[in-house]
Amino acid sequence: MRNRIALNAIGYNALVKQRPTPTSALESLLAASGPLGLDWHEPAVCRSRTDLFFGKAGERPGARQRRETAAVALCAGCPVRELCHNAGRENAETGIWGGETDEQRALAGYPPRSCVVAVAMIVDAS
Repeated sequence: MRNRIALNAIGYNALVKQRPTPTSALESLLAASGPLGLDWHEPAVCRSRTDLFFGKAGERPGARQRRETAAVALCAGCPVRELCHNAGRENAETGIWGGETDEQRALAGYPPRSCVVAVAMIVDAS
């Protein structure tokens, strides 16, 4: 088990090092905000709308497309869209962040944590 954890960490770190560095507007805002650095969430349009931004297990493709389209439309007019977008990338989040889906982040070099761990586990198994 120890070797699997070590390989997973190595695989994760190798993938993280390959990621391009996003703009750092988020870092400066978080440094100036409260003790947890979460104040940027306050003006977000999506507050309390997690049903649109995070899919449910077994969601059908058509329902997913409609949900994601509605979420991205909300993001388009959000005052903290760029900060949210960067947070999604920097923290390897799942769901829609700043108008960007998991797949779009992965294509840009920012796979969600769940994908990184799964890749590391596949490498470990072979």
